[in-house]
Amino acid sequence: MPEWYIGLVVFIYGTVVGSFLNVLIYRLPRGLSIVKPRSHCPSCKTELRARDLIPLLSFLWQRGKCRYCGARISWRYFWVELTTGLLFWGIYWRYGWSWDTLFYVFFAAALIAAFFIDLEHFVIPDGLNLFMLGLGIARNAVLIAEDNPQAWMSVGGWKLPYALVGAVVCTLLFATIAVMGRVMFRKDAMGFGDVKLARAIGTLMPLKLALLAFAGAVALGAIVGGLLVIFTLKRQSLAGAPSAAGAAPSTPPEPLTQMLLYSLALLVALDVLVFLYDGVRSLLGSHKVSGTSTEEEEFVPGLTTIPFGPYIVAATLIALIGKPYVLSLWDAYWRWATGGG
Repeated sequence: MPEWYIGLVVFIYGTVVGSFLNVLIYRLPRGLSIVKPRSHCPSCKTELRARDLIPLLSFLWQRGKCRYCGARISWRYFWVELTTGLLFWGIYWRYGWSWDTLFYVFFAAALIAAFFIDLEHFVIPDGLNLFMLGLGIARNAVLIAEDNPQAWMSVGGWKLPYALVGAVVCTLLFATIAVMGRVMFRKDAMGFGDVKLARAIGTLMPLKLALLAFAGAVALGAIVGGLLVIFTLKRQSLAGAPSAAGAAPSTPPEPLTQMLLYSLALLVALDVLVFLYDGVRSLLGSHKVSGTSTEEEEFVPGLTTIPFGPYIVAATLIALIGKPYVLSLWDAYWRWATGGG
C-alpha cells in the first residue's frame, strides 16, 4: 500500500479515538460512566445517531450546533479529534510499524485527555495516569521478551528494567518539587496528579527524553503561564476588582508530613493497589469510584492559578514526535556548555 494511504488510515483512526476522548474529557472529571448512557446532546439530552458522530465532518456539517435543539457545541470537540488524528499520524511517521507506535498512540491519546481535563478542572484523573503507567510496564515487558537491550538500565552495577528506573527517578523529581514548593511558598505549588503523570511518563519514554520534556514543560510554564497570570491580573485591575481577586485559592495547603507520606506511597506504587481495590469494590456495587483522588477534587483554584499538567503534556508530545531533533539539540547544547566543541 502507498505510504500516503497508510498515513490517511492512521489519521482517520486517530480522529475516531479523538471522538471517544471527548467522552472521557466530559465524563471522567464528573464521575460519570464512560459507557452509559450513550452519547447525547448535553442541552436537550437527545441521543445522538451515527450521522451525528462522524469525526470532524459532523461538527462542520452542523456548523458547530446540535442538529436537534440548535445549541452551540464547543469547538473543543473538533480540536480534540483533529489533534488526535494529527498526533497518530505524527507518531506513525516517526516510529513506523512498530511496537513503539502501538504503545505511543495510546499514550498520546491519554495525554490529550489529561491536557483538556486538567486545563478545565485542575485535576488529572487517576485512571488516566494508571492507564499510562500500565502502558509503560507493558512496553518494557515487550522489550524484555524481545531481548532488546533498551529494556534495561544499569544502576550501580545492577541491571534494572528501564520503566522501573524511569518511574522512580521521575517520581522523586516531581515529589521533591512539590514538597519544596510547599516549604518555600507555604502553599501547594504542585498537585500530586502531576507527580503521577511524571511517573507514568518515566515508564514509557527513555529517561533522558523524559527529563528533557520536563525541562521544556518548565520553560513553557514560565513563559506562557507567566503571561497568562499577568493578563489575568491586568484584566482584573481594569475591571476594578479588589487586589485579593488574584490571590491563591482558599483551600488550605497539604500538611507537610502528609505530603511526605503520600510521596513515599507513590514511590512504592501503593496508590495503584488502592485504585485497584476501589475498582473491585465498585464492580461489586459496594463503592463508587470517580477516577480522581480526594485531594484533587477538593482543590479550589484561584484566579491566577495555572495548571502545570498541560505544559507537561505539550512538552512530552513534542519530545515524543521530535525525538531525534530534541536529543540532537540537547547534545549540541551540552557540547557547547561544556566546551566540547
